[in-house]
Amino acid sequence: MKKRNKRTGPVMLATTVFALVALSLSAVSEEEPAMAPLQLAAATLEEVEPRTPISAVPYTIVAPGSYYLTASLAAANSDGIIISADDVTVDFRGFGLVGVRPHRGVLLNGARRNVEIRNGSIRGFGRGIYAQERANDGHRIINMRVVDNEGAGIYLNGSFHLVKDCTVSGNADSGIFAYTTSIITGNNVYFNAGDGIWTYLGATVTHNTVNANDGAGIYVSNYCTVRDNTVVTNNLINDPMLGGIRISDDCFVKNNTVGGNGRAGIFVQRSGNALEENLITDSPSGVFFNTRGNYYANNRFSGNGTDLMNTRGNKRGAGNGSF
Repeated sequence: MKKRNKRTGPVMLATTVFALVALSLSAVSEEEPAMAPLQLAAATLEEVEPRTPISAVPYTIVAPGSYYLTASLAAANSDGIIISADDVTVDFRGFGLVGVRPHRGVLLNGARRNVEIRNGSIRGFGRGIYAQERANDGHRIINMRVVDNEGAGIYLNGSFHLVKDCTVSGNADSGIFAYTTSIITGNNVYFNAGDGIWTYLGATVTHNTVNANDGAGIYVSNYCTVRDNTVVTNNLINDPMLGGIRISDDCFVKNNTVGGNGRAGIFVQRSGNALEENLITDSPSGVFFNTRGNYYANNRFSGNGTDLMNTRGNKRGAGNGSF
């Protein structure tokens, strides 16, 4: 009897299946060609946000939009950038703007709204960034270096401004001037011939480092909040009405480090103020009260000539002490 080949059945089955699969794939490839890979082109920044280059100064902006510097620029005998429109952003892109006195590096011409200036430097003008009209509203100055100008470094009249993460130094007047309900935060302000920071009416001054200014380090009045700042070696002119921080009328001053300032660490001009949890060191007077009707608590003192001056008529809370 002839022996049966045990491999014949499986081999024939595998061969048949392979042939059917190959035929099926051939039919699919003939009927539905394979799709090419999808190509996605990345949008450029100009396509996402159309921007206008600034390649020379003086340059006047007359329409809303986004503008940017293409290089560092010098203004020979004029203002640098004149903004005569609302809703404008100027990105310096790390470049600088250099000029001469008495002109302005960036001039906000008239009553402007919603202008942002960011990411660069301004040097050598009469004023660095200047908005004179009281109706200016909602400007933002971010990551700018504004140095060695004849007047104020940053001067913003009006309300609801933001000055953030800037370096402002060597100016022949105040470093930062921002009027009502503004926020001034995260700045380095030093070696200015006036006050380091001056603001008024409902402003917030926080997380700034303010050193070696001729006037007060921080000068505020009318419902301002001053907290979490480092304020050292200011009032170099030794004005008896100034100090590291000078406050007037209903301000809240908390958790500041105040050291080595002329005349007083904190000079309290008027009433309605509250001073809490400040560290005040190495000044002739730690806190000098020029009037009654203020409150102070949990402040720490060290190395002052007198920690607290003229406390009569002011309310002492718990926790004030020397170490």
